[in-house]
Amino acid sequence: MKKIILLASIVLSSCSSEFDSEINEFNLICNAFISLADNKELSKLSAEDRDNFIMHEIRALNPESNAKAGWNAVKNAVAEERYSLYKNVVDSIEGGDWSCAAMEELASSIEIDYTEEELQREKPPEPTTLENADF
Repeated sequence: MKKIILLASIVLSSCSSEFDSEINEFNLICNAFISLADNKELSKLSAEDRDNFIMHEIRALNPESNAKAGWNAVKNAVAEERYSLYKNVVDSIEGGDWSCAAMEELASSIEIDYTEEELQREKPPEPTTLENADF
């Protein structure tokens, strides 16, 4: 019986630490937005510089973490919907009511701006047929 209780407590504590880790990662994203909001040069930053600022602030997060992967996915969404999309992701994972006022205020102001010249350099792959596919 003691072994079962010990095993159950180990499993629960590992789940709890993983859950706490995800919450902390989501809070790191929020803290990056808080830092951006506190930046005195915010009004001078371009949309691309704002994105660079956030990405620099969260550089320590594992790229495959729910927090970072979620932000990377929603930052390319319609600007006005980014925060609500991210909040929905966090709420579904966390099972709660996560919020971040700084992200809500600033998420729509972050965009990756591409110049026409940059778009011209990026050539899409040529279409291929199944006969010519290289797999």
